[in-house]
Amino acid sequence: MDGKTKFVLVFSVIWMVLAAGLFAAVLMKQLDKETFKIVFAVGFVVFSIITSILTWSRKT
Repeated sequence: MDGKTKFVLVFSVIWMVLAAGLFAAVLMKQLDKETFKIVFAVGFVVFSIITSILTWSRKT
């Protein structure tokens, strides 16, 4: 495993933990649904950008 693969794995795990934490917070009514949607959307965009950068840099 090279460094990039390790980074993707670690990043995926962190993302899953964050998503699970957000979901739990929503279930416990600590976050309203609108805030959750915004945070989730921003997180997803950041995740997509980082993933595409990593796959692109792996190809070249």
